[in-house]
Amino acid sequence: MKIAQIIIGYNKEIGGYGRHVNLITGELKKRGHNVAIITTKYSPGKYGDEKGVIRLWNDPLLKITPSLFTHLLSNDYDLVHVHGYPSFLPFIACLAKEFKNFPLVFTPHYHPFGHKPLPLRRLFDLTFGNYSLKKPDYVVALTDYEKRLLRRRGAKKISVIPNPIKTENLRKIKGFKKKFGIAGPFIVFVGRIEKDKGLEYLIDAVMGLPVTLVIIGEDAGYKKELKESENVLFTGALSQKDLMSAYTECEFLVLPSKYEAFGIVLIEAMYYGKPVIATNVGPIPSIVKDAGLLVKYGDVKGLRTSIKKLLKDEKLRILMGKEAQRHAQIYDVKNVVDKLMKVYESAVKK
Repeated sequence: MKIAQIIIGYNKEIGGYGRHVNLITGELKKRGHNVAIITTKYSPGKYGDEKGVIRLWNDPLLKITPSLFTHLLSNDYDLVHVHGYPSFLPFIACLAKEFKNFPLVFTPHYHPFGHKPLPLRRLFDLTFGNYSLKKPDYVVALTDYEKRLLRRRGAKKISVIPNPIKTENLRKIKGFKKKFGIAGPFIVFVGRIEKDKGLEYLIDAVMGLPVTLVIIGEDAGYKKELKESENVLFTGALSQKDLMSAYTECEFLVLPSKYEAFGIVLIEAMYYGKPVIATNVGPIPSIVKDAGLLVKYGDVKGLRTSIKKLLKDEKLRILMGKEAQRHAQIYDVKNVVDKLMKVYESAVKK
């Protein structure tokens, strides 16, 4: 099957969308499918020429990619799978479908709030957004929670397929503490340093505690807004090897976000047998279950209490860690693509 995976700002190592597309593309290729990743030239981080990745010009301000329309009309794909809401790429893919009628699957990675000013977001939802959700043959939600949100928006034929991880690539590696000069226990946050990730509350929560908070991720311009503290270490974006080493040696992961469409780093940490602390928002409670503790967004006292509890109670960490590792197995990319192929096959048969 010749498949197009369409995503704005693709970088296989930065952001949940990019890692998601990279993993499912790799597994689809292993199964003999011809997969092209169609993305934009204005993308985060550094990237070079990548086999199978087609980068189209997009306006850096409006983020519109008009050449996607002509690309889809001039190439014969057996199936088109577009990712990311809100973005104009799904709208353009849906518009091209009107002319060529190719099978179309849409994974919104839906965030009900987003970073657009509220009036602009509402205008987008009522116009480009509604059209993008109703035109595809199938919509893929990452969680049951997201499915309910998309149903309220009028989406039809919704399948629930979670974000994947590639368990065979997640190895236990020692040496993180030695490399970064960390003495004693440490906990991690993994993600882009941006507003609404709750980092200002997390830094307040760990001040004075006998633990190092390691913040792993690219700065999206928000780091300058955060306090400096002796027990907080910013590493920037790390290689996959260093990230695996961090998961191996940390005590647990904390994700104090205002909202996450999924939170793949939770699953990665859980696969390493690490408990997690996260906010009780969106789909996160259904992902964490008995593998960690939940707090309210912005609750510094609750965060501090939870962090102290897990640091002091080794038995609880081990118990939650075992549950975390068991639960993470269902997110392996092979299981995820098995489910995705059923959606693809149904879309092609229509």
